[in-house]
Amino acid sequence: MLLNKRKYLFFIKFSIINSLFLSLLAGCALYPNKEPLVINKYDEAGNEHLYKTINSDEKVKEVKKVLNNAKWANSKFKMERKPDYTFYFDNPNAKAVEYRLWITQNKKQIEVSEGIGNFAKLSVKDSEIIFSIFEIK
Repeated sequence: MLLNKRKYLFFIKFSIINSLFLSLLAGCALYPNKEPLVINKYDEAGNEHLYKTINSDEKVKEVKKVLNNAKWANSKFKMERKPDYTFYFDNPNAKAVEYRLWITQNKKQIEVSEGIGNFAKLSVKDSEIIFSIFEIK
């Protein structure tokens, strides 16, 4: 009788732990990790201010896709002016990489730098995607 009671208690404990684990797993699936895109803008005086935060997973993925498709050149460069915008993906589990963004004079393309030494000029199509997501006019 005592052995059956121990088996029963073990089964109850196992069921409770298993239920908690499955609940935790289901909760993680329902609430995916958010990685907001934080965008700062430089004003006329050259001061940087928070412009907006984008929380849409779809828009964040689209920006990442554009950046992954960019043809990055690893070279030293110096721009004549401060960037128009800076942005980063706010991932608490990783070190943030700051991107600096310049709008070309014809306002049709974007030049972007990643960290130190990586530079890319986005295509007109990819620039339009960024203009749209960042709501740059």
